[in-house]
Amino acid sequence: MRKVGIYYAYWEDSIEQAIITAGPYLSALHLGETNRKPPGCGRMPWIEIKNALEFVRTTLC
Repeated sequence: MRKVGIYYAYWEDSIEQAIITAGPYLSALHLGETNRKPPGCGRMPWIEIKNALEFVRTTLC
């Protein structure tokens, strides 16, 4: 199994599209804030991440 960090997807034009594209290959996803603080205290677009994960879950299941 290949591991891909969300950090690398953060640098994509759209993190949401990066997660959707990787969706068929995801078996687990480790997330963290860009500054190692609790979620919501940095720059990660949590709403986009949630939307992409929900799309992947409903489309691929």
